Amino acid sequence: MNVSLTPPSSAGGLIIGLLGGVLDFASGAGLLLGGVQHTTMGNTSVSPQNEVLALGLFVLGAIVIITAVVSVMSVGRRQPKLISGSMVAYGIVMLLIGGSMVGGLVTMMSTPLYGYAMIIVGIFMIVNGSIMSRTQMTM
Repeated sequence: MNVSLTPPSSAGGLIIGLLGGVLDFASGAGLLLGGVQHTTMGNTSVSPQNEVLALGLFVLGAIVIITAVVSVMSVGRRQPKLISGSMVAYGIVMLLIGGSMVGGLVTMMSTPLYGYAMIIVGIFMIVNGSIMSRTQMTM
């Protein structure tokens, strides 16, 4: 397995991808912890909507981390357009999710903090994906 990096876009993509994935996992956990509803007889439960959103964030986090790791491997280096396009797409999704958190559409514990962080990471993902695609076009 050849794990050589192409500076700086692949190394930056790995770091941004790992940060984005961890942020997705943290946001999903925060959604589950902060989205508790009180039901009859004093019981508490998580709403089905929050469970679905949290599951979506967990899946997105796993996909982002896997893509970030694959991007620095020889397999990812053979598919630069796919990796750079994926980074841009994940960045757009992170922007949308972060914007909905900041805007209050998704209510959870520490929403603004996670929302702003997702917006920043989303912007970095889009920029990094664009740089990766331009670098590959010039080669």
